[in-house]
Amino acid sequence: MVEWLQQIHLQWLTGLLVFVRVGAAVVVMPVYGARQVPTPVRVGLSAALALVVTPLLEPVEFEGLLPFISLAIKEGIVGLVIGLVATIIFAAVLVAGEMLDVQSGLAIASVVNPSSGFRSTLLGQVKYTLAMLVFMTTGAYQHMIRGVVYSYRWCGLDELTLRPLAASGLLSMIANILLVAVQMAAPVAAALFLTEVAMGLANRALPQMNVMILALPVKALVAVIMLGIALPGVVFVMMRLFDGLGSDIATLVSTLGPAGAPAK
Repeated sequence: MVEWLQQIHLQWLTGLLVFVRVGAAVVVMPVYGARQVPTPVRVGLSAALALVVTPLLEPVEFEGLLPFISLAIKEGIVGLVIGLVATIIFAAVLVAGEMLDVQSGLAIASVVNPSSGFRSTLLGQVKYTLAMLVFMTTGAYQHMIRGVVYSYRWCGLDELTLRPLAASGLLSMIANILLVAVQMAAPVAAALFLTEVAMGLANRALPQMNVMILALPVKALVAVIMLGIALPGVVFVMMRLFDGLGSDIATLVSTLGPAGAPAK
């Protein structure tokens, strides 16, 4: 009887640790962690996933409160890493749009991003909303849930190992995603550069023309037109980013495991 109660106690504590990892991931994830999602919904989703995953894991044995707190902190770190992968992609898309806003002059206007609550520029918000649509239509949100569930294969409850490999892997992933963000902004940025060159030549040919007054609406129009033309390519790049979301999570989380090797 005592052994049975002890087993239930260990299973319950294991469920709490699973809830910490899942909850940390859900809070940081795009869509699931958006400000519009009520807190009870996020807590309920985390609890539901914890109830599904906990019976699949071996109960973790530990003695005392400090070991449990240590494991809870480790679980929170892993959960934040899982949610951070997709968040980096959305941040890169937003940065790509804001780069174009600065170059086109649309940065003087800003709107509130409903997901984060912070202000962002117009084209940045357009690309962020487009990324959100691609994220939902391609089923990438399912990769996030799978990443949370499968993360216990790559890094168990008591297997977290902090090493430089994890930091270098995260930095490498950020660098690659930012490079893709620059590539997404490149067509519109090139068109805006040529527009500025043309406006400069026009100013030399017609000094009496007020180029400063004409430049703002012309560049804004060129930015919007070129963004519409380049939209299929931008969507294709976003789809490739989200398609690799599951493998990115596996690679990064596996560096926190005991072996430190990328997941297969």
